[in-house]
Amino acid sequence: YRDEATFQGKQVAFYKRAQILVADTWSVLEGLGDGDFHDISTVTMFADYRIPQVLVYLGAMRYSKELMEKIKNGVMFYSGEPQEVEIRGCSIWCVELICDYLRELFEKGGRSEE
Repeated sequence: YRDEATFQGKQVAFYKRAQILVADTWSVLEGLGDGDFHDISTVTMFADYRIPQVLVYLGAMRYSKELMEKIKNGVMFYSGEPQEVEIRGCSIWCVELICDYLRELFEKGGRSEE
């Protein structure tokens, strides 16, 4: 399964199933032996359709009015369509920003500057 698409003239790859394989291997082997991945923290979120729903619901991500209307009207986005690729890519970026913020917060002992 090649989870790839062309977006704005550039080839992008999500490889959700490969990420799940790595995460499951790490989890089942409890990070030991063959599951000892020194870079497991670099695995991004799995780009599916549930995470964007949650991010939008929580206000971490917003859709344009046009996109929201399509979603509300049940328009199906097929794999590789520009809007489908953009939603998945933006979701990954949004989760990365949240992770960066949480790492920073953790380093400050849980104290926010806000």
